[in-house]
Amino acid sequence: MKKWILFMGAFFMIAVACKKSNDTNPAFIGAWQWQYSVGGINVQTISPGTATVVIQFKSDSTYRILRNDTLVDNGSFQIHDNSNGQPILKLIGIVNTPIFSMPNGLSFVIQNNQLIAEDYLVADGFKHYFKRYTYFEL
Repeated sequence: MKKWILFMGAFFMIAVACKKSNDTNPAFIGAWQWQYSVGGINVQTISPGTATVVIQFKSDSTYRILRNDTLVDNGSFQIHDNSNGQPILKLIGIVNTPIFSMPNGLSFVIQNNQLIAEDYLVADGFKHYFKRYTYFEL
């Protein structure tokens, strides 16, 4: 009986360890257009004006940020669940664009069909709001 329990325990551990990791979440995948940002010490609202700023998340865990169809930043991302089980996408490394520049990166959530990015680990940072951008080829 002890061998059977040991065998089942080992089998369970192997099954859990071999479980395929899902690094992407279909809800994030696609293109998102920046609408506006709110935050900072003086609680400012900024918008792209006449520029079109789009962030693309691809299923291979890479992202691209484009301004008027010109690449301004790219890299990779990871998705983890927070303590409430909500998926959070985090850009890996320094995000350095004319619009978003944070040494700790940006973290994204989806709420009410809207993508919301926050400056990671910054108390008086900005929240950046995006809508799904359907007119863009990935």
